[in-house]
Amino acid sequence: MKIEIPHQHTKEEAQDRIKNLLQNLKEKYADKINNVQENWLEDTGTFSLAMGPFSTSGSIAVKENLVEIDLTIPFIAGLYKNQIRSLIEAQAKEVLA
Repeated sequence: MKIEIPHQHTKEEAQDRIKNLLQNLKEKYADKINNVQENWLEDTGTFSLAMGPFSTSGSIAVKENLVEIDLTIPFIAGLYKNQIRSLIEAQAKEVLA
């Protein structure tokens, strides 16, 4: 699933905001997610995590005026694809506002 969120910050500011969002989400949902991995190389981050029996992974690319999120979700979670997209978009748009 690919999600694009526009922003009006410098790449560095947008990246800092996304990193803070990821940290806040890890803390907020610490009881629901585990095996969280996050790695950044310049303006591209990769991540993976598990929620119960399901695992997901993806990447985040911070570009000029745009953040691109590419998320792989398990087949069974495909039933909730629209809700997952809406949640990610809402959280990202809030921190990039």
